Amino acid sequence: MGTTEKKTEKYEVLPPEGGWGYVIAVALTIMINVTIIPMSSFGLIFGGFLASIGDETTGTTLANGIFNTCFNITGLAANSLLRKYSYRIVGLMGAFIYFIGSFTTIFVTTLPQMVISFGVIQGLGMGLMFPAFFTALNYYFDKKLSLVNGVAQAFMVAAGMICPFLVRYSMVNFGFRGTVALLSALSLNSVLAAVSLQPVEWHMKKQQIPIEKEELVMGKFVVQRVRNSIISLGDRALSVTTLNEKDKSFKESTTWWKSVAKSMDLHMFKDPVYVNISTGLALGFTADVAFISIIPLVLINAGFSANTAAFFMSVFFAADLVGRILLSVLSGLCTIKNRYYFLGGSVFLVICRTAFVLRNDFYWKLVTISCVGFLRSFIQTPLPLVVSEKYSDNFATAFSLYMVVCGVVSLVFGPLMSAVKAWTHSDVMVVHLLTLAYLTVVLSWSAELIAKRFRRSK
Repeated sequence: MGTTEKKTEKYEVLPPEGGWGYVIAVALTIMINVTIIPMSSFGLIFGGFLASIGDETTGTTLANGIFNTCFNITGLAANSLLRKYSYRIVGLMGAFIYFIGSFTTIFVTTLPQMVISFGVIQGLGMGLMFPAFFTALNYYFDKKLSLVNGVAQAFMVAAGMICPFLVRYSMVNFGFRGTVALLSALSLNSVLAAVSLQPVEWHMKKQQIPIEKEELVMGKFVVQRVRNSIISLGDRALSVTTLNEKDKSFKESTTWWKSVAKSMDLHMFKDPVYVNISTGLALGFTADVAFISIIPLVLINAGFSANTAAFFMSVFFAADLVGRILLSVLSGLCTIKNRYYFLGGSVFLVICRTAFVLRNDFYWKLVTISCVGFLRSFIQTPLPLVVSEKYSDNFATAFSLYMVVCGVVSLVFGPLMSAVKAWTHSDVMVVHLLTLAYLTVVLSWSAELIAKRFRRSK
């Protein structure tokens, strides 16, 4: 039996790990700096307006709750759009919608109008931009993803440090509507950022892999294949264009709902680990965003001036920046799972947030808000990476469905926060409610990890 050995050259395409990828990282930073970062000063911007038409705490929690709900539930639409269109197109759609919402917010005179312009329209725009930009970032980086994400977020926090002072200056010199108009104009930069999201195909690296040997035996090839070494673009971190090719056609007996569930990969909700991870991330994100939006109100109602509240917010973001720099260094030195960072941050946030509301003297607030800001980096920085490291081959769907879960959680927490404030007339109890969200994460994730370790020991 004769054997003929045939040599063929094979190549694999790899993420750029740099080059235009750094432009993508800058674009992500710009997008968040002109949209999300100003929201950290929501209380300073809208507090006076909301107080003039009712309860500022209730208005803040309602408007932010609707925003977060629309922002996250739009993830389901983003998941479908990213299958049909490029992340650049989806990002541009979101940027224009967000601008329309921010522009109409200039003219609001009632809470319902603000809920529609800010909560609904801007929330929808952000819900399209967020997955589109993170999709692009995940395409361009693999090994350097944690490092680049950490550095990008560090620059975002640096902007957050000066934002309260700029907002305060603008409010004094231009008033409420002038400040909102400036923020609306600033949000147009997200359009330019979306334009820079070039297709990764233009920048992929081509690298030769070890020569594959083919044995021709009795007229048939027995191929010794390289183990999944050629990574298709659709399977690389973001299964968008080739997601579930095997499920393109369904049996006639399949129901309409099952078809929808398969096309959107809703079967992921059958995975208890995914449900636990996505719910925990949603609780942490919602509790973080809601807490930031009410910090100025909590401080002002505790007797501090608006200028002092702005100072505390800057200290908060400065500590956050230090934490993100530390995380960037740690990600380069050791390989700790991002989920453990998130879990550890949740544990200590339960302690520090509780301490934050125990006393109202200046130095106590200064120390505790610094600790809370530092620990925030352990929530926000690893959040998208928790999904990426667990579901790297299906990131787009996993992250989009997480956003849907986050929307449901926000939908629950918004009215719940308003009810707690109305019932107790206490901002402190609202903070305790948000702290309870982190405690839930700690308990549910710890139970899962302990159970997993117990099964392995058996």
